[in-house]
Amino acid sequence: MSFIKINKISKSYVDGMALKYAVKEMSFNIEKGDFLVLSGPSGSGKTTLLNLISGLDVPDSGGIIILNENLAELNLSLLSDKERDEFRLKNTGFVFQSYNLIPVLSAEENVYFTLQLLGVSKEERKLLAREMLDRVGLKDLYLRRPSQLSGGQQQRVAIARAMVSKPALILADEPTANLDSSTAKQLLDLMVDFNREFKTTFVFSSHDEQVISYAKRVITLKDGILLSDTKKNF
Repeated sequence: MSFIKINKISKSYVDGMALKYAVKEMSFNIEKGDFLVLSGPSGSGKTTLLNLISGLDVPDSGGIIILNENLAELNLSLLSDKERDEFRLKNTGFVFQSYNLIPVLSAEENVYFTLQLLGVSKEERKLLAREMLDRVGLKDLYLRRPSQLSGGQQQRVAIARAMVSKPALILADEPTANLDSSTAKQLLDLMVDFNREFKTTFVFSSHDEQVISYAKRVITLKDGILLSDTKKNF
């Protein structure tokens, strides 16, 4: 069943005097439960596409159709900024390459921030945050602030934050970029388990061969154009 329908979307930018496309007339569907990697060199449009799918940005043309929990179609491109914010809060987790942790909050506070916005009680959100931090290997580091954590540990906090509310969709921009191969494998294994257990749809942007090896499906981009869409048989 198609969960997200990408319909001829384009996103352009001005480079000097020239108009260039980060994404150009791109169309494909994302299935519920996909474990999908957007692959391609720097500048291929991977991060722009993630931002469009999440509603952080809107396309110049075309549409992004989301099938919501009531099986009704929602055109993300036509929502107001406030409506897109609400959609992301309730449905999407995002792992940024630069972590985007709140520096004055502890690891557990960063993880449960979304739960707080969703109205989860203090006791429950604290419990859920600590359980998720345990799962990503950060037991006993709950109260440390980002400045007291290594880059790899900060990325684990970011992944825990994305997963703690069990969203329908998790988007991850180069999630292993700052991790050694062993730590990356542990977190990829965790995300695979999460994908199987909760049927969460994962969409990664990455050119890391280790991430690509885990994918059920690989979409290859170049210069904002979709070159290939390959599904793997496991």
